[in-house]
Amino acid sequence: MKTVFVIASAKAKEGKEEELSLALKAVVEPTRAEPGCELYELYTAEEPGVFFFYERWVSRDALKEHTQTAHYKKLERNIPQLLEGEFSVHILTPASL
Repeated sequence: MKTVFVIASAKAKEGKEEELSLALKAVVEPTRAEPGCELYELYTAEEPGVFFFYERWVSRDALKEHTQTAHYKKLERNIPQLLEGEFSVHILTPASL
């Protein structure tokens, strides 16, 4: 298995910052409890209403399983109307310096 790193970002529509914050926070604990999750942290940016997830999964399969969970599906259904733009997900590869 190969570890998978992810950065995901979301920007709230004006006036929807608190709603988006609550929706994103709601998935943190159930996601951390998933067997393939090694790290799942939610950050806010200096710019109000901008959020980032930093994630580490044991494998791509574990990440795929995460996207099939009830809490992920609920988030998918509930946040589009809160977002300015898209919920952005980037799978990362460590770069050599």
